[in-house]
Amino acid sequence: MRSLIFIVTYLFCSAATITYPFAGILTWEWFTLAAPHNMIWGSAAQIQYNLFLAILTLGAWLFSSEPKMLPNHKLSWALVLFSLWMIISEIFSYNHNWSWDYFDRFIRVMVFILLLNIMMTNKMRVHAVLWVFILSIGLFAYKGGVFTILTGGGYRVWGPQSTVIYSNNAFGLALVSIIPFSLYLYKYTRHKYLKPAMLALAICSFFAALGTQSRGAFISITVLLIYMWWKSKSKIATGLLLTIFTIPALLLMPESWYSRIETIGDATSDASFMSRVEFWKVAFRSALDNPITGLGLRSIYQNSLAQMYGATYLGNRAMHSMYFEVMAGMGLVGFGIYMSMFIISLSYANKLRKHCRKTGEMWISDLALACMLSLVAFMVGGAAQSIEMWEGYLIIMSFIGALYKIVFIDRVKEERAQTAPLSRWSNTPAT
Repeated sequence: MRSLIFIVTYLFCSAATITYPFAGILTWEWFTLAAPHNMIWGSAAQIQYNLFLAILTLGAWLFSSEPKMLPNHKLSWALVLFSLWMIISEIFSYNHNWSWDYFDRFIRVMVFILLLNIMMTNKMRVHAVLWVFILSIGLFAYKGGVFTILTGGGYRVWGPQSTVIYSNNAFGLALVSIIPFSLYLYKYTRHKYLKPAMLALAICSFFAALGTQSRGAFISITVLLIYMWWKSKSKIATGLLLTIFTIPALLLMPESWYSRIETIGDATSDASFMSRVEFWKVAFRSALDNPITGLGLRSIYQNSLAQMYGATYLGNRAMHSMYFEVMAGMGLVGFGIYMSMFIISLSYANKLRKHCRKTGEMWISDLALACMLSLVAFMVGGAAQSIEMWEGYLIIMSFIGALYKIVFIDRVKEERAQTAPLSRWSNTPAT
């Protein structure tokens, strides 16, 4: 029955994509974030749904009247440059047999993100993408939050299977990332059932993030709450509200959770953390030796390369840092481009927040603030997670890019068209 419902839904979305390519973008987003095709069984589970959907969406877009060019701003070009550098890095990869699968995964994500930036052209589409983003992760957040409350946090919460955020650490970071957007939708949703549902989602996401028992997620939550308090208009009221909400949640968690979190304060004696630090040094050395293109995505995991750059432990290991993953895989140049995406995004979001607050467009100002809160929390947590291939934070950047285009590009063009001198022979603006 589950397979039948899935196939009917998939066929409906595919049919809609043919006439309305943006429907394909929304479905592609859902498949990328939640991987619903991994929740069915039997022969139907063997079909490459996402690949077919991507081809269909690209084809429908090419033959449609949808925009074909990226918005002309720095964030768009940073995304393009990062994608191109990823291709260059793969061309010069140390071992294509090793790095190809990671490159293939990441470049498909970037194709989706670039297409999203082209087609997310107005408020309705921005909100449509936001709702799919929230619900794709939110369904698992509801489940994880309720599970944590009912079990007293005695068991770990895991993400959707066969996705980048399946591990408890990565899923915890994704949960923290959607909290600001849940609160944004709570504020602006008028539907009497959706409004409390969004508040419940923010609460469940908080409990589920704690339930992952991830130290990185805990640090991200802490940063998020402090940043939310700092950006609030009434710091006393916000501080009291956050305190009243946070204390009962922490009291719910078991002793084993506290034992794990306490190791943050004594990281140098934690063998797991120190093994990460050693591997970060290995990644940095490899980037210094290959500063232009790096070794290729995840190539540093090969024992021969890891040993060449000073690794003393050659067993199962992980980088546990999206920054060092990119640095080792794409070199210092690729890392610089990667960081520029975050810097430009935060700069644009802050500019949007201030500008739209003055003009009274509070939905843009508040959504830009939600993007800032989410990105900052993600950047902190991502320092200890290999989550650079997750689509979520790139979608958040795309929100910022779309809002920037709406406010500072499209409206400027409209104003110029309205104030342009009229032609002598017609009532239309002169060209």
